Amino acid sequence: MDIIGRAAGRRIVYRGTAGEFVAAQTAAGLPHESATAAARAFTALAGLGDAEPNDVVRRVTGREPKPFETYATEAAARGAWNV
Repeated sequence: MDIIGRAAGRRIVYRGTAGEFVAAQTAAGLPHESATAAARAFTALAGLGDAEPNDVVRRVTGREPKPFETYATEAAARGAWNV
């Protein structure tokens, strides 16, 4: 979240639990199964930490991967974090 916070120019903190995330997403209209799957995916990604990059992005998208900080800066420029 530090990277997104720097890109967005503000402090971002998430203190919720996976269950609270699922509840918020379902309240916003996402099907429970989809919200639960997203929570599991986020938990799995967080568990990887700073794992060594691999070739998945290239295989799936056909594009070269980019550092997350680059992605976050580009997304901020497009207004992605303006919520």
